[in-house]
Amino acid sequence: MTNPLTFEETFYTELNKFTTLEDLEESLKKLIQIEKSELSQAEIKKLIFDHAIILPNHYSPLPKEVINKLTVFRVRAEKTIDLNKEDLSLIRTYSYPNSAICQSNGRANIKYKTVFYCSDNQITALAESNLEVGDIAYLGVWKKFSDREVNYATYISTNIPETNVWHNKGADIYMQSVDYAKKYTKDKFEHLVRLQKFFSDIFLIEKKPYSLSSWVANNILYEYNMVDFIVYPSFATEHYSCNLAIHPNYVENNLKLDCVFKLLITGKTKGSLNISVQKSGKLTGTAIIWRIPTQDEIDQYFPHAIPIKNGG
Repeated sequence: MTNPLTFEETFYTELNKFTTLEDLEESLKKLIQIEKSELSQAEIKKLIFDHAIILPNHYSPLPKEVINKLTVFRVRAEKTIDLNKEDLSLIRTYSYPNSAICQSNGRANIKYKTVFYCSDNQITALAESNLEVGDIAYLGVWKKFSDREVNYATYISTNIPETNVWHNKGADIYMQSVDYAKKYTKDKFEHLVRLQKFFSDIFLIEKKPYSLSSWVANNILYEYNMVDFIVYPSFATEHYSCNLAIHPNYVENNLKLDCVFKLLITGKTKGSLNISVQKSGKLTGTAIIWRIPTQDEIDQYFPHAIPIKNGG
């Protein structure tokens, strides 16, 4: 079931501000075209509501039995790690960054606000990391152990490929949003449906500095005390898979680093990376201990990777 985050007392007032659907289309085009890179967060908020009028945020619940089956993957490139200041034996090194070093917007975070970026599979996580031949990367495998139902929001365009595992869920939520719009307004539901599509598409098409998508993500993750993570399509895989942006407090209480792999990028072609699995790390006692990966680990996570038998 999808739940609206619209405040009831202001909803109809805002709804009455809509004129024709054509006017809304023109206004949304202007919102995209306006230069926003130097605007403050307050100015971006005003710009969004001046042009879109309503931000159709929705969230959906997932039972703990479902969310605890989900494994997510996060990559940290070694070139981003200062080994004089960070410790490879600590879980902290592979988790979300400190807010102080988030000096620019990401697709789902504003400057100086952190989120836990991860992907729904290991290939996507690697593709999103802008790795080059010769780079070392650390792939963390994170498992959920939530003791409660979780809430998540999707910004999944109806244009994503049907092979994306989130496609059906995105389509279901989209149709629930349509039903919700029809329930609460007979003559303006097309406006709400168009806005839902617009803000989902933003996560597909917007380029740096991600002025709109970062504000929307920050709004739903940090301004509402009820959404644990958002899901949006992966640009790096041409939308065939999805990324997640998870609130740091949810990570602290409900995510566990199952293992981490040290990888060497040995080749890169359009659409693929060649990797060698150098080491596998597991928390043992109070530290991550590194060893040669087992064949079972390689078969499970890297069926096409070639391990370096003597480590790296």
